[in-house]
Amino acid sequence: MAETRAVSTRTLIRTVAARWRQQYSLGTEDRFERTYKRLCALDFETATAADVRAIIGNDSWTTMRCDGCDFTVNLAVSVGAEPDYESSTALLCESCLRRALAALEALRASETGRDG
Repeated sequence: MAETRAVSTRTLIRTVAARWRQQYSLGTEDRFERTYKRLCALDFETATAADVRAIIGNDSWTTMRCDGCDFTVNLAVSVGAEPDYESSTALLCESCLRRALAALEALRASETGRDG
């Protein structure tokens, strides 16, 4: 099901333990469980992306790259299916969203001008 939702680095930090648990729920390896417990011990309101990286070992769980401009961003809108390995999802920053809206408005204006 398609959805549109705002996402921030803080959102990713707040949800990292639940997302980790969901990703590795079938794993029986102790390292996944240990990592989950360490993530749960974070104060999600004050933890940083660096704190999460120190536990997991990479930035992928807290870093967002805009699909429009390919910049790393702290705020974005996720459009499309719930992000997954095979989902059709776009993550767009405010600048790219504004450019997309301007493109639609320009097209509407040109179509209206021709038809009317």
